Amino acid sequence: MFLFCRAVEVGSFAGVARTLNMTPAIVGRHINALEGELGVRLFHRSTRAMEVTAEGNEYYQSCRRILEEIEHAEQRVAGGASEEVSGVIRVAAPDGLGSPFLLSCISEFQARHGDVLFDLLLENEFTDLVGESVDLAIRLVAEPDTLPTNTQKLGATEFGLYASRDYLSSRRIPTSIHDLKEHDCIHFGASRYGGSWPYLLGDEIQKLSLPWKMVFNQTHVFVDALRHHQGIGLAPQIMVAGALARGEIIEVDIAESFPSLNILAVQPSRKYVPKRIVMFLDHLSESAKRDLGVD
Repeated sequence: MFLFCRAVEVGSFAGVARTLNMTPAIVGRHINALEGELGVRLFHRSTRAMEVTAEGNEYYQSCRRILEEIEHAEQRVAGGASEEVSGVIRVAAPDGLGSPFLLSCISEFQARHGDVLFDLLLENEFTDLVGESVDLAIRLVAEPDTLPTNTQKLGATEFGLYASRDYLSSRRIPTSIHDLKEHDCIHFGASRYGGSWPYLLGDEIQKLSLPWKMVFNQTHVFVDALRHHQGIGLAPQIMVAGALARGEIIEVDIAESFPSLNILAVQPSRKYVPKRIVMFLDHLSESAKRDLGVD
């Protein structure tokens, strides 16, 4: 059951074998024996690829819960004193948080806990945590009324307008939201605000829609467009922090202000959470305090 779950998470028998110091053939024999015992095929296998079957995915969800309960029971019996942890942590996050923030956190964590592996799912839509077997999701959301028990706030980031100096040198620098109609505006289409830009009028969020010069659904391409003088764009500060620090783009101050977004860590459940996930979440929180200036 453990080898089967590892095979699903790593994606190949060879990958499982490398992490557990055994041969792919031994892993394959165990999986074949499990399929024979269950009377169902768990993987579609060819010389080039391996894909989990529908029955295999359903079995994986059950096995994963069972193994997590076993791990939780062992931790309780052992008093939780050991710092030795292993296993796979599947993390979902917006692609703009993948590097440098999340990648740096993971590298630091693995330097101390080398037996913990990471599977990153970087996409800008909200991920189905249960359906995608995600252990931890990092999300950017507006201020919630209350935080669910499975959610921890890591910090906050502000929206801002950004452009390159070269772009601004050839145009009249905007001083209000209305001046943006005279500019080449590029839009990050994966924003939770859809096809518009949010800004504040008093305490109320207003939405501005413009004839976008370009629309992107990938953060790094959006930032590259800003860097290469293609226009002016609205983005959470954390998404453009690298380009901003290098002086490739600058923030454009206008009379209006923009809403902030909370950076949240979300778990599918707080029940029977493996120690590796608890420890990584603690590390993530400390990294947010250091790198994002969070209290």
